[in-house]
Amino acid sequence: MIAFLRNEPGAEAVEEILTNPSHQCIAHVVNLSELYTWFAKHGGIPVAESAVADLIAAGIEQRYDIDDPYWKSVGRLRSEKHLRPIRLPARKTPFHLPIAS
Repeated sequence: MIAFLRNEPGAEAVEEILTNPSHQCIAHVVNLSELYTWFAKHGGIPVAESAVADLIAAGIEQRYDIDDPYWKSVGRLRSEKHLRPIRLPARKTPFHLPIAS
């Protein structure tokens, strides 16, 4: 998704999928949080907000298992300071949780 938003190599393939009406494109809010964090770190919160809005406008639907304020707050925290990811053995994809110091 970052490559698509930054028009990097591979963006054309993502655009083809997004513009094909026979495809349903879904992003879990955990993945959106990762994207939000990346753009917040590299461009600030307004850029991160715009990136998510651009994906939604492009046709990506959000899968909600947690709410927006929560995952955005995790993204903001992660963009402000490096937080150690927790890797749970049962998950193939790591979920990053803030750890209290």
